[in-house]
Parts: sequence; C-alpha cells; structure tokens
Amino acid sequence: LLGRLKKEIPALQESISYTTRPIRNNEIDGEHYFFIKKEKFEEMLRNNLFVEWAKVHSHFYGTSKEFVDKGLQKGLSLIFDLDVQGADQIKNLYPQETKIIFVAPPSLKVLPEPIPLPNPPIKPLRPFANLIPATAANSGIIGLRASANLINALARLRVVFAKN
Repeated sequence: LLGRLKKEIPALQESISYTTRPIRNNEIDGEHYFFIKKEKFEEMLRNNLFVEWAKVHSHFYGTSKEFVDKGLQKGLSLIFDLDVQGADQIKNLYPQETKIIFVAPPSLKVLPEPIPLPNPPIKPLRPFANLIPATAANSGIIGLRASANLINALARLRVVFAKN
C-alpha cells in the first residue's frame, strides 16, 4: 500500500524500521526492515537512538532518530507506517513537523479479516480528535492529492512529515 502511495507521490521518503524479529523468506534486510539482534536493539534504546519503539509479540520495533533528523534537515517529506502509540511518540518529539492521518475503512465489513483487539484493551494516549480522518470525499494528504481509491484502500495509521 505504501508502494502505491509512493508511486503517486514520489517525493515521499519511507522510513525503514528496526526489528528484532526473524527475517521472512520474501524480505530483504535494509529494504523491508533492519533486522538486528535483541541486544543491539536494547543498546540503541539505552542510547536514545529511536524516536518511537514498541514491543509487539515478543519482538521489538523502532524508528531511527537519525533517519528522522537527517530527513528533516534535508527538507524531505517522510512517511511512516506506525500504530497509534508510535505516532503519538513521534508527535511528542516533533510537534510542529508531524501531521497524523488516520485512515479508516468505510466499514469493518470490507476488511479481509477481523482486527484482533488487544487483551487487555489499551487506552489511547491522546484523544483521536488530533487525527485527521481521510475518506474519498477528503482525499488530500498534507496538501498533496491522492486518488480516492488509494485513500479508501488505506486502513492503517500513517504519520507523515511534510515540508510545508
């Protein structure tokens, strides 16, 4: 999905996260993720090298602070594929630069399978009022135009740093 968005808006620079999970057959290190050992991730965490991170199903995931800082210094438009907590962490560190777009499907019926709910349920770190809902009628993404079909296809949280 991000690939389709990047084709429509080639100026977007996608973040590649670090992870401690094993590489899958169709993945390439440095293209899909940076695959590292748990000890290395923990060292990077102690050295404050992530702008956001999370532990998901016994594996760590994180976004490089260096990637974000260098991209912003170069005036690049950065895009991330994050969950709500990761988006909130980045928004707290870069409040002026961050634009958060939460794209919901028209209904849960169009999703290929049910979304599993966390157990126990988590509370959002912030009200969803700060998120911009995008629909076919509102297909502008940070001042850039994207097709209604693409917007309707997006069903995950996206955080975009866009140069104004």
